[in-house]
Amino acid sequence: MISRFVPIAALAILAGCQSVSDAMKYEGTPVMRFEYDGDNWRIFDKPAEGKMMTTPSIGKGASAGAASGLTLGIAQTLPEGLQHQEMAKAYIASTGRTCTITDTRKVIYGQYEHVYSCEN
Repeated sequence: MISRFVPIAALAILAGCQSVSDAMKYEGTPVMRFEYDGDNWRIFDKPAEGKMMTTPSIGKGASAGAASGLTLGIAQTLPEGLQHQEMAKAYIASTGRTCTITDTRKVIYGQYEHVYSCEN
């Protein structure tokens, strides 16, 4: 019976490694701070690649992690997909660029990557 769960566990571990690997692609990217809808965000923008990763502030992430831990993972209080995308659109507009987000995907809980294209 345990042997049936080994491949599932291995896939979960590999998926987690891939997510961390995706997040590490932004290592060294300057962190932009942006306030949107009463929350502070961290943005790792790579305009030359047309990609950015968005995360809530470190404080929000820490408080959400504590809430999740206290409730054994039931409380998931970080902003998710659509909130990230709306904030990313507002951030891009604040830079004076006219861009369209073409794809948004979850990297890990609380972090999303957005692919965008801008008008020249």
